[in-house]
Amino acid sequence: METIVQDTGQNKPFLPVVGIAAGTGGMDAITKLIAGIAANSSMAFVIIYLHTTEYPEDLSEVIKKDTNLAVTEIITTLIPAPGHIYTVPKNSDLTVQDGILTVHKRTRLDKPDGRFDLFFTSLAQIYKGAAVGIILSGTGFDGMEGLKGLKELGAAAVVQDPRTAAFRELPQSIINAGMNDYIETPEHIAELLKKIVLSIEETDAYEESGYFAPAHQELISKIKDLLLFNTGTDFNAYKQYYVRRRIAHRMVIARRETLHDYYVYLRYSKEEQDLLFNDLLITVSGFFRDNSFYDSLTAAVFPQLIRNTVNNSLRIWIAGCATGQEAYSVAIALHEYLIQTDNPDIQVQIFASDLSAAGISKAREGLYKNYDLDKVSANRLHNYFTKRIDGYHVQDEIRNMCIFAVHNLVKDPPLGDIDLVCCSNVLNFFNGHNENAALEAFHYALREKGILVTGISENSLKTQNLFANSGQPENLYIRNTILQERDESSALMSTVSDDKNISSYNGPLMARESPKQQYSECAYTDSGALAKNIKQQLLTGCKELEKKNKLEASLAKSIEAKNNELKLLHDELRNRQKLLSAASNFAEGIIQTNHEPVALIDKNFIITNANAAFYRYFKTAQNKTEGYSFFEIGNCQWDTCQLKDHILKLQRGTAVLENFRVETECEGIGKKIMNVSARPLHDGKPDSPLIVSLKDITEINSLYELFENKNLEIQQYNDLMKTFSGAASSNMLDPLQKIQMLSRRIFDTEIHLSETSRHHLQRILFSAENMCKLIEDLILYSKISFLTKEYKRTDLNLIIKKNLNDLKTIIKQKRAVVKVAPLPALEVMPKQIQQLFTNIISNAIQYSKDDVIPEIHIDIKQPSTEEIIDIGGNPELSFAKISVTDNGIGFDNRYEKQIFDPFFRLHNNDQYVGSGLGLTVVKKIVSSHRGYIRASSKIHEGTKIYIYIPTQQLTEKNL
Repeated sequence: METIVQDTGQNKPFLPVVGIAAGTGGMDAITKLIAGIAANSSMAFVIIYLHTTEYPEDLSEVIKKDTNLAVTEIITTLIPAPGHIYTVPKNSDLTVQDGILTVHKRTRLDKPDGRFDLFFTSLAQIYKGAAVGIILSGTGFDGMEGLKGLKELGAAAVVQDPRTAAFRELPQSIINAGMNDYIETPEHIAELLKKIVLSIEETDAYEESGYFAPAHQELISKIKDLLLFNTGTDFNAYKQYYVRRRIAHRMVIARRETLHDYYVYLRYSKEEQDLLFNDLLITVSGFFRDNSFYDSLTAAVFPQLIRNTVNNSLRIWIAGCATGQEAYSVAIALHEYLIQTDNPDIQVQIFASDLSAAGISKAREGLYKNYDLDKVSANRLHNYFTKRIDGYHVQDEIRNMCIFAVHNLVKDPPLGDIDLVCCSNVLNFFNGHNENAALEAFHYALREKGILVTGISENSLKTQNLFANSGQPENLYIRNTILQERDESSALMSTVSDDKNISSYNGPLMARESPKQQYSECAYTDSGALAKNIKQQLLTGCKELEKKNKLEASLAKSIEAKNNELKLLHDELRNRQKLLSAASNFAEGIIQTNHEPVALIDKNFIITNANAAFYRYFKTAQNKTEGYSFFEIGNCQWDTCQLKDHILKLQRGTAVLENFRVETECEGIGKKIMNVSARPLHDGKPDSPLIVSLKDITEINSLYELFENKNLEIQQYNDLMKTFSGAASSNMLDPLQKIQMLSRRIFDTEIHLSETSRHHLQRILFSAENMCKLIEDLILYSKISFLTKEYKRTDLNLIIKKNLNDLKTIIKQKRAVVKVAPLPALEVMPKQIQQLFTNIISNAIQYSKDDVIPEIHIDIKQPSTEEIIDIGGNPELSFAKISVTDNGIGFDNRYEKQIFDPFFRLHNNDQYVGSGLGLTVVKKIVSSHRGYIRASSKIHEGTKIYIYIPTQQLTEKNL
C-alpha cells in the first residue's frame, strides 16, 4: 500500500482537510458520516478511531463498503488529495516530523491519553485554518485541547449531537466547554461540511495571503464598519483571514449562503451583531495550557522579578486573559514559586484584561468544570480550588491576587509601573498596526528592566527597538530604554544648526524684526556675532521647550495610566460588591428558609440574629432573643463546659463543630437530643461571629435505636440463612444427586423394565433434575444478598468469552449461533455479571424452536434521556443499554413484567427444565448494580432482554 501524493505546486486549489476522531461506540457514527460524502468531494478526510475491543486490524478495509471514495491506510506520511479518506493505523498516532504529517507507531513509553489532542494539534500545525475537526462518540475529555488549537487558527470544530452518540460524554464535554462551532448528527455532517466550505469560498477565507474578490471585500468592509459603529472595535486592525473565517462561520449558523444575504441579515439583527462580535473575540484559554510557557516563567522570569522587586511588591499584566484561566495559572505558578523561595511576604497584584465582557464575567466568577481543569495536577487542584456542587471555585488566596477588567489593548490607555506583561497568543490575531500599538502600550506599561513574555508561536515579533530578546527562551523580551524625540524639535535643531537658515525660523522663542530694525542693528553690531547669539538663544530655548513638552507628555500619559488603573480597580470593586451582595442575599435566604433553628452569635455568645424557625422551635420572640446569651434561650439546660469549650476552640480556629450531640431539657418543649453545628462567618478572622445551626434528633435517635435492634435481628436471620445455604448445598443436593445417579443406573442396566416403569423412571429423573436446579438457584439467589459489593472495571467481552466457553456443550448440541457486538469495560461485579449472561444465554438456547437454529445477538447502546426517565432511572447518570435478542419461541407480551417474578413459569409441562428463578436471579443481579431490566416478546417471534447498567458505580459513601 503506497502513500498517495498530491501535486504541491504554487497554484494548488484550496483543500480542506477534515480530521475525524471517534472513541468508544464511534464505529456506527463513522459509517453514517462517510456514507453521506459525495464521490466528487473537494475535501480530504483523515480518521482516527480509538477502541481496543472493536478496532479492526485495518479500518480502511472495513469502511470501504460504506463509501464511494478512495480509502487508504496511512503507512508512512500523509499528503492528502481531495475525494480521499485516510485512516490512522491501529496503535498508531499522527504526528508532525520535519513539517510533514507522519505515522508514529505507539510504544509503552507513549502516554495512554491525549491521542485526539495530538491528532488535532498535528492537523492544525500543518493545515491551520484549512482543517476541520470532528468529534464523534466517546468518553472523557480527549480532543478538547486539540480543538482549541484548531479554533485559534480559524478552523471549524464539529461535534456529534450527543443525543445520537452511543457514548455521549466526550461530545457533551466539548459542547459544555464551548469548544464547538457546530453540533450535528452523523448523517448530516457531510452536508454541513459542504456548507462550511462554501462559506469559506464565499468570504475568500482560504488562507492568510489569498485573493479577495472586490465585491466580497466591499461587503466585508461594510460588516466591519457596522461592528465598529455598534461596538467601537475596529476589526480592520485584525488579521483579515481570521475575520473572514469567523464571518464564514456565522454565515453557516445563520443559514445565509451569500455575503450579501448575511450583511442584510446582520444590519437588522442586533442579536446577530452581538454573536458575530463575540465570535471574533479570542476567548480560547486553558489552565497551564503550554507547559513550556510556565516552565520559562519559573526558570527565567520569576527569579529576575524577585531580584528587581520595588517596595516588596510585584505588578503583572495579563493582556487578553479570555475567561481567566491564564491569569489564575500565572497566579498559582507565582504563588508556588514564592513559597518555594521563602518570599511569602511579597505582595502580588495581577491585572487581567480582555475585550470580551462575557469572558471577564466568567473570569471574575472563578468557577470552572472538570474538563476545564484537565491539565491541573491533583496537588494544585487540592491546594488552589474548592470543590462545590456547581464545579471548582478558585480559592480566595489566588482570586484576591487578580483584578479583571474589560480593556481594549490598542485603544484604551495602558497600565503603568508593571513588572511583567504576559500576552500569550493574542498578537497572532493583530495586523502590523495593531501589533505595534500593543507593543508600544507594553513598553510604556513596563518599569525599567520590565519583562514581556509572549506565546511560543509569537517569538518572531518586530519589536522596533522597544524590547531586546533575551535569547533564552525566545519568547522572553526585556524592555529597552529609548529617548524618543519629537519630529518638530528634531527639525528645529536641524534648522538652528545652520547659520544660513536662522532667519527662516518663525518659532515662538524670538519675534521677527522689521527690515528697518534689522538694518539699524546691523549698523552697530557685527552680523556674525549677532547670528551666533541668536543661535545660542534658540538652542537653549529649544532644549527647554523639548524638555517641557516631554515632561508634560509623560505626566499626561502617567495620569492617563493611573486613571485607567483606578477605573479598572473601581470596576473590580463594584463587581466584588455585587458578588458580596448576592452572596449575602443568598445566605440570608438560605438561613430564613431553613426549617432548622439557626442563630448568629458574637464572641461573647450573644445572639445578634436568628431565623423564624429558631423563634418557633424555642417558642420565643425576637425581642426576647437578640441581645441575650445563646445559653439562656428557653431556659435550656445546655450551658455545659464541653459545648462552650468547643465553641471557643471554633472561634480560635483550632477545632470544628459539626453535629455535636447535646442532651438538654428546655422549658415548654421537654427533653430533647440535639446536634449542634457551627461555622465562623469570616474564615481565618479571630473572634468572628458564628452561625450556629440546631437540629432536633430526638425522634431520629429513637428510630435509630429501633433500627439498630431490627438490624441486629436481620443480621441474625442472615446468619441463619447463610448456615441454611451451606447446609442446603450439601445435605439437600446430595440425596437428589444420588437419586439421579441410581435412577440412571437402573434405566441403563435394567433392560426388562416395562414401558410404564421406564416412563415413571424418566419422570423421577426429570423431577430430580428440576429439584436440583431449584435448590441451586435458591442458594444462588440468597448468596447475592450476602455478597460484599466490590465493583471492578471489567471488560465485558472477556466475560462473554467465559460464558460461551462454559456453555459450549449446549451451544454445540443445539448448533446455536451467538453474535456479540464489541462491548465496553464497565464497573461491575464480574462473577455476578458472568452469572447474568449465563442465565440469559442458556434461557435463550433452552427456549428455542425445534426446527430453527437458535440465534442470539448481544449488543450495546447508550439509551436516550427519555428512555432512562421512562424506566425510572436518574437522567443525570450515564447508562449502558445491553440488549440480548433471540429467535426463540417467545411469549405473550402480557407477561413481560411477570417473567422476573420468583417461581413464575410460562411452561408447566415436562418439556423444559427450570426452577422459575433464572430470570429472577438476573433481575436481582441487575438491581445489585443499581440498574434496570425489562423484556419485550411476542409468541413465535423471539424475545429481547434489555439491561440498563450505570457506566460508573457510586460507592456507598457517595449515595
